[in-house]
Amino acid sequence: MSETSLIVLHLGSGTSVCAIRNDKSLDTSMGLTPVSGLPGATRSGTIDPTLIFHYTHGAAKISHEKSLATPVGVTEAEYILNKKSGWQALASSSDFSEIIQKKDRDEGARLAYDIFEDRILDMVGAYWLKLGRKVDALVFAGGIGEKGKELREGVIERCACLGFTIDRTRN
Repeated sequence: MSETSLIVLHLGSGTSVCAIRNDKSLDTSMGLTPVSGLPGATRSGTIDPTLIFHYTHGAAKISHEKSLATPVGVTEAEYILNKKSGWQALASSSDFSEIIQKKDRDEGARLAYDIFEDRILDMVGAYWLKLGRKVDALVFAGGIGEKGKELREGVIERCACLGFTIDRTRN
C-alpha cells in the first residue's frame, strides 16, 4: 500500500475535490448529488440549505407539486440548482475559458472566477488538515485543471503557506 497523501482537484464543467491517503479516498467534496461541493458550469455548489425556501416561498409546506401557493416547486428548484446556477448564473457562460478571458473586464466573470478559486482554497485547506498537514501533491485534473494555468498558479500561490509550490519542470 502506498503511503502517499494527495489532494486531487478535478476541475471541469463538473468539479470535485478528493483527499486521498494510502490509496484510499478519505473525503470528497461531493455529497449525495454533484450539486454539493464546488460550483460548476451550471451547478450551484454547496449553498445554504434554506435557499430552497426562497424558491418555494409562499408554500404552506414544501411540495413537489407546483401550485399558485408554490410559485416554484421543489423539482423546479432542484432543476435551477443543477442546470441554471454556477458559472452560468454568475457570468452568463458555462465555459470557464471564456470566464478567464472576460474576468478583468466583466463583473460577473470576475465573481465566478473569484468564487471558484475561493471554494477551491476552502477545500484544499480543509483536506490539508484532514491529511494531517502531510500532503505529497496537489493534483490538478480535468479540462480546467489541465488547461487553466492562471487558476492553477493562483491556487498554488495562495497555498504557498501550506508548503505547495509549482514544479516548473513538470508544469
